[in-house]
Amino acid sequence: MPHDVPPARRADLRSASPRVVGPLLALVSIGLGCTPAGSESTAESTSAETSTLTVLAATSLSDALEAAGLAFSDAEPAIRVEVVAGSSSATATSIIEGAPGDVFVSADTTQMDRVESAGLTDSVAVQLATNRLEIMVASGNPLGVDDLSDLAAGREPDVLVATAVEGVPIRAYTDEVFDRAGIRPAYETFEANVGGIVTKVNTGAVDAGVVYRTDVIAAGDRVTGVPIPDSYNVVARTEVVVLAESKRIGIARSFVDFLRSADGRRILESFGFETVPASAP
Repeated sequence: MPHDVPPARRADLRSASPRVVGPLLALVSIGLGCTPAGSESTAESTSAETSTLTVLAATSLSDALEAAGLAFSDAEPAIRVEVVAGSSSATATSIIEGAPGDVFVSADTTQMDRVESAGLTDSVAVQLATNRLEIMVASGNPLGVDDLSDLAAGREPDVLVATAVEGVPIRAYTDEVFDRAGIRPAYETFEANVGGIVTKVNTGAVDAGVVYRTDVIAAGDRVTGVPIPDSYNVVARTEVVVLAESKRIGIARSFVDFLRSADGRRILESFGFETVPASAP
């Protein structure tokens, strides 16, 4: 059965940051003060000028990483974390084509494998978190979407569904879900990333979209989430790695360590992600 999600804690970075990041900074300030940093990190942090750490990330992780970046900067005032978000596939391509960056966070393993195979990582990628898929519909679920079968083409009336273009992780995950359910959906639009799907549902351009559970949480009372049974659902594995061409290797490694620490995991979990211990591969 569908459920209404609680008000968004971070539906929009500009409006939600004061509500979410303040408490999170208080939550992690003590732990971060004890977070070890490499000698390179210490040297770079003492620079008179602020150093920018660029995190190239999947759209679905941008809000959580922004919050984590602010928490990291609270303990390392000389470091500003900039999150550049896009689809994992487009981001991987940009890295392969030479786009500068320090850390790559992918919403799936396929795009991370592309970057690793190109020899562009400082080390082997590690798991950061996992996510699940959910059907997003307009607030109150006006069309009464109860399960995946309601998104099938030929339904009267059709439920218009937004998805992403092929190659984007959310599209691959969505295709897998519908294949498992034996359903051919009524796709209406094909977006560049999951953020485009969310926008189409929020604006009423389409009736539904399959997105990450974290996207439904972030959208708050503007949408309603319809769970997908575990028998059809998939586990989206998020991975993170330091990029070999980073000019701030020490700081980048410290940031990745922070993301996987207890404090970092608490931030990710506050956005709906399921996390794993830092010892997980």
